[in-house]
Amino acid sequence: MSESSYERLRRTLEAERAQARLIIAGIADHPPPDHASWLPQEWLTAGMADELSKAATASGSDSAGRAVALAKLAIAVSEKLGASYPRVTIIQMQVHAWIALGNAHRLMKNLQQSLEALDLADALLATDDVLVYEETFVMLARAKTLYELGLSTEALGMLANARSVFEQFGDTVYSGECEQLISKIRRKTRHWRPGEEERRVVEQAYSLETPDDARRRWATGVALMWSGKPSGAGAMLSDARQALTRMNLHAEAAIAGLDLLETHVALHEHREARRLLAQLVEEFRAPEWDERAVAALLYLQDLPKLPRETVQYVRTYVARLSTQPYTPFRLPQTD
Repeated sequence: MSESSYERLRRTLEAERAQARLIIAGIADHPPPDHASWLPQEWLTAGMADELSKAATASGSDSAGRAVALAKLAIAVSEKLGASYPRVTIIQMQVHAWIALGNAHRLMKNLQQSLEALDLADALLATDDVLVYEETFVMLARAKTLYELGLSTEALGMLANARSVFEQFGDTVYSGECEQLISKIRRKTRHWRPGEEERRVVEQAYSLETPDDARRRWATGVALMWSGKPSGAGAMLSDARQALTRMNLHAEAAIAGLDLLETHVALHEHREARRLLAQLVEEFRAPEWDERAVAALLYLQDLPKLPRETVQYVRTYVARLSTQPYTPFRLPQTD
């Protein structure tokens, strides 16, 4: 999406949210049914869907029934959004609505229904690899429900991961919320020494690690890079790359290595960048890679300096080889 398109969307959503807040003020105490067939046309906006989700979340435990009704209404609205919105915006609004419903069911102690709502949010996120931040909110909501179910260890693992992502994005509000719940769980697990529970959680997280967990950390690292936080991106990408290697997903680990290489270049860590590049050249000599990939890496290795845009160019080319294996490597054009 171009900057001008993004700005137009931002202004549209801002206006829609302002209008939605006026509508919701009149219905919040007695939300109408969530049947999509009767919804007024002026309600069918992304801003309305998002404000309904926010209103559901803000209802609190004393109004859990109202929260469920508002969340269901948000889902109905989000599922009727037209093609005038970008696909990612529609998915984002639907995910927000399902998270709100999951949280509302948790407040009503409908814990199985809470997890089912969050499963549907995860299913939507699986159709798009851009919404890393929304994945973290699902993780936080799921941790709260697991804690209510008495699964404190599982909750701690998710909270530790969520807190890490929120911290990397500089979100002190939600990282603080994670920390508060972690502290609450610590106080209730007194048979553990201070600090020991998180070490156990980390060990368990690695032992139960799945490819999707590693890929989620990889996507988070890339998102941090795009948002101008290469330091945080480097830690996340290094972690993901090690996890992929442990699971023998060497081709994906190699591509993640190229993303990690970009973080070293962005941070002017020249020695680390050269060391990693030499390692990647050897990794790309593996049988599953075409000699074109090695040629691209050797071209990069021969450069006296490593311009970030050239690293990005090589990374894009090498990733393309997995679906277009006969694409020849062409030197990037320079001014």
